[in-house]
Amino acid sequence: MYNSYELISKLTDKNFQNREDKDFLLNEFAYSFGWQPSYDLYPSSNHKRNVSSHLVVEHGLENSAIISFIKSIPSPNEINNILSVSFNNLVDWHIFVDSNEATVYYNRSPNAPYKKFSHLTNPKFLHSDSLIDFSNNKPRPNFPPLDEILINNIRSIKSLFYSELKVKNKLSVISDFINAIIFTRAVEDHYTNLNV
Repeated sequence: MYNSYELISKLTDKNFQNREDKDFLLNEFAYSFGWQPSYDLYPSSNHKRNVSSHLVVEHGLENSAIISFIKSIPSPNEINNILSVSFNNLVDWHIFVDSNEATVYYNRSPNAPYKKFSHLTNPKFLHSDSLIDFSNNKPRPNFPPLDEILINNIRSIKSLFYSELKVKNKLSVISDFINAIIFTRAVEDHYTNLNV
């Protein structure tokens, strides 16, 4: 059994992927900090320079995260590239752990990073319970509701057509046209879902 510093030092080592005990170390890290490990991801060629391994962990139904063990500090472009792992796996939380500190990112917020801390002085922040605290205080995404976007798009199309059409009962014609488009899309989606 390793202490947290030794464990993180081994996981962020440049030669981590050559170790025979890498699965044991990843599981030891997860269980030491209260996580349930799901699986690990070998770093893609885009991440190999900076990341020794990615570990997908869970804590309850909604609190999953990807923990990336950083062996060399990434540039801002490389950070976005590494964050794509959690984004593509539909995981909201991504934790970067290097030899000195950990950085928590929340994918749905443009204000990344969400939290940064030294795990040398505060290893408790790596514990799964901290993610529950982060989740309870997470920033609200700055995305408008889908129905609001749809209504705004319809409104702009409607005003564009209204200025261009030269027929009687413009509003009725435009409404019929937009309803036909929405109905057609709904039928397409229905048949696509049946064939999947």
